[in-house]
Amino acid sequence: MFDWPPDSLVEVELRVPSQPLVDFSLLGRTGRRHDDVDLGLTRIYGDGRTPQRRWNDLEDDLSIVERRPWRDPDPTWEI
Repeated sequence: MFDWPPDSLVEVELRVPSQPLVDFSLLGRTGRRHDDVDLGLTRIYGDGRTPQRRWNDLEDDLSIVERRPWRDPDPTWEI
């Protein structure tokens, strides 16, 4: 995940618990989801069931383990 504005790009590393995926069906379609959705929400939000109107994904995410300045490995990329 990367922060903005372009003059101060920050790379943010996140870690969430590894989980098996399970099949699910919704509105006639099938897909895969984490086995324990609440585990992932709790790791990110603390309480994933209560809306947080002022929640900032780059500051408040409990799964953040490191922030560092983003160093673009491609010198031809322009901001």
